[in-house]
Amino acid sequence: MDADRYVEERLDDQISWYDEASGRNQRAFKLLQISALIASASIPLLSAYTGEYEWARFGVGLLGVFVAVATGMLSLGKYQENWIGYRGTCESLKHEKYMYLSRGGVYSVDEPLPVLAMRVENLISAQNSVWRQYSAKEDSESEA
Repeated sequence: MDADRYVEERLDDQISWYDEASGRNQRAFKLLQISALIASASIPLLSAYTGEYEWARFGVGLLGVFVAVATGMLSLGKYQENWIGYRGTCESLKHEKYMYLSRGGVYSVDEPLPVLAMRVENLISAQNSVWRQYSAKEDSESEA
């Protein structure tokens, strides 16, 4: 594979994937976190009206269920961890790309493509290892 093809088909593709995955996880984390925060902060306010209004008791219970579900989804989805991990990998891949294109640092050798490929694949492999560790931890916790 030539250098331009590797950068375009592998490196740019991975940068795009990690960028999009980071954004998705950031949005999911913030949506669930803010929703749970608003719902939990609303419970004491709404509970002040439970003696006067029947719907307020139902609302307090419903908000409590929502907070529990949102918190569980945050824990199970690992959105914050994924967001931070994917963003870090994306930025590291961008750094490698720009260092390679400018032939700076470790890329100032005669044949920089093998160095780029090794470093890029190591970054991707490291992120995959982190994901596997999360999955294995979740599996062992669910079996306990």
